[in-house]
Parts: sequence; structure tokens; C-alpha cells
Amino acid sequence: MTLTLRSTKLAALAMALAFSAATSLALAAQAPTGAYQAVMGATGATGGGAVIGAGGGGASGVGGTVTAGTLVNMNITKYITEEDLATLQAAQGDPKAFADALAKLNCGSVTIGKQTFQVNAAQSVQAGSEYLIFLLGGKGFLYEAANTPHTLKAGTVGYIRLAVNSSGKGGGMMYSATAVTLEKNGQIKAGAAAATATKLNDVHR
Repeated sequence: MTLTLRSTKLAALAMALAFSAATSLALAAQAPTGAYQAVMGATGATGGGAVIGAGGGGASGVGGTVTAGTLVNMNITKYITEEDLATLQAAQGDPKAFADALAKLNCGSVTIGKQTFQVNAAQSVQAGSEYLIFLLGGKGFLYEAANTPHTLKAGTVGYIRLAVNSSGKGGGMMYSATAVTLEKNGQIKAGAAAATATKLNDVHR
């Protein structure tokens, strides 16, 4: 009986270590930090998952005078640690706790046209031959056009998702504000409902 119990505990420990190692390995395979640039494309309904960065309950695209062709400059100074990720995951479901945890982080900036926003959390994981990059802005990526102020809804953040190759080239999608889910595999996804998002074209380093 004692031997069987020990064997069961050892097997459980081995599984836990394997899961932890797999998670660490996934997070270790990340895209380079630094400057990335993109060109804004069309803004429209995502169809609840039909395109990159799709989905997002309560999300809205960047509006006002920001139009297709506007440059988006992203500067990633660092990625969040596994401890940061765990803290944010634990705060999910509590908008205030999540916002407070996110506000303590600083991973770079996003400049849309002439307006710059802080990137509180940046995350990257490898998915096949591509690298996925996720950028979250605690105050949203809400471009303030003349006489058209935007307000960030509770429980939402600015969200950018890029999919790039080893050279840093690819595409992406941006939400000025959306709910997000941080998954166990390190990926960060916009909410599940159909919403409006802005496509990011010609992403490059």
C-alpha cells in the first residue's frame, strides 16, 4: 500500500514537472523585443474568430481621424515574466484586481499616428513556425480625435495581436478596447463575441 502511494505521488510530481517545463519552454520561444511597425488597414467586424485577433466582447476599433494607412509603431522593451503572467491570470474575473495588477507593469509603448500609449503587458509564444506577440494597454489604445473623446469601459484593455515569422514580418489585429482572456499556454485572446477590430498590415521589425 505504502509503495503504491509513493508511486502515485511520484507519478503526479513527474506530470507536474513536465507541465511546468513545457510551459517554460513555450514562453522561452519568444519573438525578439524591440521596435515593430505596421500600417493600419480596414476596420470591421471580426466575425467572432474568423481573422487574426478576432473575437472580443464589447470591443471597438480605432475611429475618428485615424484611418487606413496610419502608421502604428510598437516598441517592446521586455516581455512579462511567468510570475507576472500567473498574477494576471489569478486576477481574471475581478476587473479592479486585474487593472491594478496590469498597471504595475510596463513593457513598452504603442504610437498610433501622433499619439502614444503605454503597453503594460507584452507576451510572446511560438505557435508552429510563427511567433505570436500580444500587447495589452491598461488605459486602452483609444485615439483621441478632435471633439470625439473615448471612454474605456470597465474590464477592457487595449489589445494588439501580431503573428510574425523569424524575421519579424507578418500581420496582426488591434482592438482599441476589449475584454481579454489569459490562457494557461501563455496566449492572450480577445473576448469570444463578434466585435470590431482594425487590421494591421505589413508588420515588420
